[in-house]
Amino acid sequence: MNDFLVSIIKASGMSKYHLSRHSGVPYSTLNDLFLGKTDVNRCSAETIERIASALSVSISDILNPYNVMEGCSLKYRRINFHFAYTKTATVIRFRRKGKDVELSLNRLCDKPSSRELYFEFAKSRIDDYLFMESLNR
Repeated sequence: MNDFLVSIIKASGMSKYHLSRHSGVPYSTLNDLFLGKTDVNRCSAETIERIASALSVSISDILNPYNVMEGCSLKYRRINFHFAYTKTATVIRFRRKGKDVELSLNRLCDKPSSRELYFEFAKSRIDDYLFMESLNR
């Protein structure tokens, strides 16, 4: 139940100790969340707010991990792609030369604040992919 929260914390690069110091949430509470002894949905609003603030994410990012870009389809450099959400990352998926391709948009805690920024990240990942593809010819 806490997999998404744990992945956000891990992606931040912050240790439980550092997060505890930065957020004011007791280390034992964070440890219980990591171990699954405490369900994130049963934490107080204040605890969730402190964790979210320390990680620079919204409360809804922690409690409702569904991505606003889920299923959104776009086209860039003649590649039709769509956004998808996995347990650990936001990804873009497309088909290229008969092969299914999935590219991660990396760390969840670095979620862009707008659809335009998601698109910019996606374009950058597609450019990287095409560059690597050209090197492998």
